[in-house]
Amino acid sequence: MMSRVDGEALDAERRTVSAFVIKQRQERWLRDLTRSMLKRRHTVRLYDRRDLDDRWATPLSKQDHTPQGVLDQLRRRGAPAQAWLMQAHEVAQRHELSDAVTKVLEDAAGGVGGALVICIPGELAYHETETEGGFVLHRPAY
Repeated sequence: MMSRVDGEALDAERRTVSAFVIKQRQERWLRDLTRSMLKRRHTVRLYDRRDLDDRWATPLSKQDHTPQGVLDQLRRRGAPAQAWLMQAHEVAQRHELSDAVTKVLEDAAGGVGGALVICIPGELAYHETETEGGFVLHRPAY
């Protein structure tokens, strides 16, 4: 049985995938979000941005690719104090926004790339890749 928190995490992941993953890949991502972590790790590709819709992605400059720079970019777009941290090898976990961003950047510096910080599911997220740096994903609700 899925806990309330796991259900909320899965909902945040699904809404974010539906908003930011290209249509051709959405079905696979959405199906694979519910798979075991071992299988999910190989199919939910967060290490690069091949599956993401570039219309909503804004690359960060080198000067903004710091914890404070990322936080400033997200807060400017309305990020709340809490966020979901989505990594390929685990179900999204709720964190303070600053803690999630710091963890993602530290992991990337240590060679463990590929994560989404989901600020507003389906509207605002931060994607850190292994080799391409960081991207703010913003798709305002109209």
